Amino acid sequence: MSATAPSDEAWAVLCTQVATLQADLARATSRIEVLENRLSTLEQEPIFDPSALAELHDEVRALRRYVAVRDDISEMRLM
Repeated sequence: MSATAPSDEAWAVLCTQVATLQADLARATSRIEVLENRLSTLEQEPIFDPSALAELHDEVRALRRYVAVRDDISEMRLM
């Protein structure tokens, strides 16, 4: 069985796509961390209304779901 090695151009395209995905994942992960820190800070406020955080919680869940679906990984790995 013989296999044809991918061209240099194909490798370059693949490497570019991988780098783009890694950058996108890093941005999403960073955004999730910022949102989680905001949530933690808000939860520690003396006058705390849990319903006020629902929007932030939804945004964190949506980001996790987006990354998990797009990268075909479990949402639990993003926790």
